[in-house]
Amino acid sequence: MSRNIITIGIDPGKTGALAVVLNGRTLVQLHRTTTMGVGRAASYDHCTMNSAVAPFAPIPPHQWEEDIDAQLVRLEQGNAMKDEALFYEAVAQLKVLYNRRQSTIKDACALAILETQMARHGEGPSHILTNGKGWGIWIGLLAANGVPFESVKPRAWQTAMGVFATNAKGTSPEKAARDKKARHCSAALKLFPGAMIGTHHGSADAVLMAVYGYRRYVGEV
Repeated sequence: MSRNIITIGIDPGKTGALAVVLNGRTLVQLHRTTTMGVGRAASYDHCTMNSAVAPFAPIPPHQWEEDIDAQLVRLEQGNAMKDEALFYEAVAQLKVLYNRRQSTIKDACALAILETQMARHGEGPSHILTNGKGWGIWIGLLAANGVPFESVKPRAWQTAMGVFATNAKGTSPEKAARDKKARHCSAALKLFPGAMIGTHHGSADAVLMAVYGYRRYVGEV
């Protein structure tokens, strides 16, 4: 069975997003990070964030083993007692478990890429703390769901995706930020024309990281 490869990209900021990509070519889902509250008082909505990750979590192997062992015991009992109803019910349940397991393998995320948060020149302590908090929450959600992930520095994935650029001398921080946003949004829309990205920088970054994750998983970068 050829396996579809699902990868996830996450921009962990409050205006970030989570993108899910199939085989590096199909944008499956795109979720903007949800918050509770308004303005600076807004906090991350952990439950909604988790609901975006959980569908792509693998079911622990020990759970399959327990379920399958239970049905094998019933199958042996049915065979020993010549109870055809019990025997064939166990066979049917084993088929259901097999199909569920194959579906889970197919839908599980192979690799999630989470952008590492670092202090940037000119950012205040509160901004750094907020970004770090989001990064930590996403790490916790990925780990709790058993989703394999890597935390990657911005320059690493941006260089691999061809969107990293150095600013000309004398460029204002504001213009540099606008140029970067436009560059990333343009690159993401080129990969997935018609995607609901618009000018949302967080969505563009999440999409680009998801594709980077696929390329990294298959050894292209």
